[in-house]
Amino acid sequence: MASTWDREMLFTIGKAMGEEFWSFGKHQQLGPCIDLCLDPRAGRSAESGGEDPYLSGQTGASVIKGIQTTPVIATVKHFMVESKQSYRHNCNQIYTDRWMMEHFGTNFRTSVQEGASMSIMSSYNLLNGVHGCRKSSFASNNTQRALGISLLCSFRLGCSS
Repeated sequence: MASTWDREMLFTIGKAMGEEFWSFGKHQQLGPCIDLCLDPRAGRSAESGGEDPYLSGQTGASVIKGIQTTPVIATVKHFMVESKQSYRHNCNQIYTDRWMMEHFGTNFRTSVQEGASMSIMSSYNLLNGVHGCRKSSFASNNTQRALGISLLCSFRLGCSS
């Protein structure tokens, strides 16, 4: 869907998703997924915003806006660097903070700020030796300051930390 660059369509899809969740009595949707698609064979490629951080952020923001026209909270996922699918629950991805924020943070910053998402979900994998779902690395003030946000942090279901 991201390759269409059709923000109105993505907004409409997000709104339909929010309405469907609300009709089932759900107040929070675990999505959209805005992981950068670095390998088209990856299982989450179809639901991601593509390989470009700008495109992923823009499409994510449109879907979030649509979802949140309903009483449903959109939860942007998977923060951050969930791009490797092989052993994704335990793989350790090593990046400098600067590189991470410039390459993988752009799509999250855009989605959260422009889409006004109220929630973000961590990734399963390890980032520089620490599971992404560990409170100390994920929900830190530094991370939220870097993204320019203050929001609810959702930890991955079944995530080991």
